[in-house]
Amino acid sequence: MTILIADDEAPSREKLKRMLSQLAPDHGIIEARDGLEAMELIEQQKPDILVLDIHMPEMTGLEVALEIGDRFPVIFVTAYDEYAIRAFELFAVDYLLKPYSLQRLDVAIQRAYSRIDKPAIIPSKELLALAKNLSPQHAPRILVRTGERMLPLSISSINWIASMGNYLELHTEDSKFIERDTMNNFLSRLDSRFIRVHRSFSVKLDEVRKVEAVFKGDYQLTMSDGNTVKLSRHYRDAFFSRFA
Repeated sequence: MTILIADDEAPSREKLKRMLSQLAPDHGIIEARDGLEAMELIEQQKPDILVLDIHMPEMTGLEVALEIGDRFPVIFVTAYDEYAIRAFELFAVDYLLKPYSLQRLDVAIQRAYSRIDKPAIIPSKELLALAKNLSPQHAPRILVRTGERMLPLSISSINWIASMGNYLELHTEDSKFIERDTMNNFLSRLDSRFIRVHRSFSVKLDEVRKVEAVFKGDYQLTMSDGNTVKLSRHYRDAFFSRFA
């Protein structure tokens, strides 16, 4: 038996693979980094169960579910409970709300087992409407000012964010952009790949390369561009829960 997992966050995929290896060590695990890759692997390898993150670039988990129809039992994963619950009501055998426990994953997998070879009734019109309206504030691109021009910047290209009062520094691999906004408001426009780690800093989880303890419960994060970011005690539990 094989389980396909699709999530654009590498830490989330690693966590899920570790958990599945404990619950079902004899199962094969197929890994997809986004919805498009998930579709290719589904057609090529015909897995038995799908575990799909709802929020993925290019193609969301809901859109994957619409494409595959009733051929496979689906478990949705998300950090946004309003979409998970609605999607579950419409189609999925279960949903996992990040961060989830090993026991909660076990319940979802057992439910999926019971639905293998039992086609689901898919309310495609409702699911399509939900997919089209999926977290519209999480736009794939934003406009940033550089000199006298406004340029589109892909959300996926942002590695980490620093706050300077009512302004933000958006750091990409080789550039820095200034955005007039507060950290709280800007994070509300982003997806679950980004997490606040300090009063003045937020990071994209995939871009964290090293975590080092520094002083009295605080940590230092080394990012993919070589810069370091503070992880404060106030945010450390939420940060580490994404890697557990």
